[in-house]
Amino acid sequence: MIEELPESITAGGEGLAEAEAQACDRRLAVTVWDQKRVWDVALGRISVAPFTSQSSHQRNLQYCKERVREVASRTTPATFASDRQMYLDALEREPDDTPVRWNYAQFLERTGSLPEAIAQGRIICDQVPNVPWPHYYVGSLMAREGRMAEAVEYLKRSLKIDSNLEQAKEGLEQIRARYPGL
Repeated sequence: MIEELPESITAGGEGLAEAEAQACDRRLAVTVWDQKRVWDVALGRISVAPFTSQSSHQRNLQYCKERVREVASRTTPATFASDRQMYLDALEREPDDTPVRWNYAQFLERTGSLPEAIAQGRIICDQVPNVPWPHYYVGSLMAREGRMAEAVEYLKRSLKIDSNLEQAKEGLEQIRARYPGL
């Protein structure tokens, strides 16, 4: 089947395919941090029912654990710097790419840059004003920073969009329990 492809596609061989995959990853900001996050989520999901009762569970579990270890072995302070730059480059090309910005905000949060994560979250709130999660996210980060009045404002916004968002209700209750005047 591969022999039916034109030489312009097959001439580069595996090296070209790898280079193209890396270029695609850079363009989409598929960072090492994202890869680790995705494999961690996959591992968590297959570690509970109904996956634990599947005949292939042990093999799938081992595969996910190997992927987590492999990606973790590539996670260094240097990769954090290159991941950050990859996000910035992607957002410079496509500033309205909400999924990339969302991943970048989470990356900033997890690497301890809460003010920057809040700034990215606010941009997302502006990009998708009728989606509750970004408002909740910004509110929860602001609460962690001790910016309670602003946190309440964002949590209220998320509840205005979706009055059933339990996380926002709980966050608001916790703030009001500690700071009754808010």
